[in-house]
Amino acid sequence: MTLSISVSSRIGEVGSNLAVKENNGFFLELSFQEPIITSLAKNYPNPFQTLTNINYALSDTSFVNLVIYDSDGYIIKNLLEDFQMPDYYTITWDGSGNDGGMVPNGSYSLKMSTPMFSETIIMTVLR
Repeated sequence: MTLSISVSSRIGEVGSNLAVKENNGFFLELSFQEPIITSLAKNYPNPFQTLTNINYALSDTSFVNLVIYDSDGYIIKNLLEDFQMPDYYTITWDGSGNDGGMVPNGSYSLKMSTPMFSETIIMTVLR
């Protein structure tokens, strides 16, 4: 009897897989999944001059909105409006508004919202 064992975890995947296969065709696969918690991390770098990265995670398939507001509460940029699967994500903001022009120095709020989650972070443009 021959027994082979393989363990794999690919970049971008959450968790690990363990596969056991015997030469007579018996196959057993176990998956270990780390729970994903819906969250919004602080952007980096912050403050930023040209680009900033925003990390977020989704625990369930859901519609996601990422919207940037100025200090007066006006929408500056709609970064994302889409259905997404549970996973970890990174989106980059280049400091432009919906009109394509670059926003001036200042503080901006990024609001992430799903049907079951809402959180806001403050980002600072400093050119």
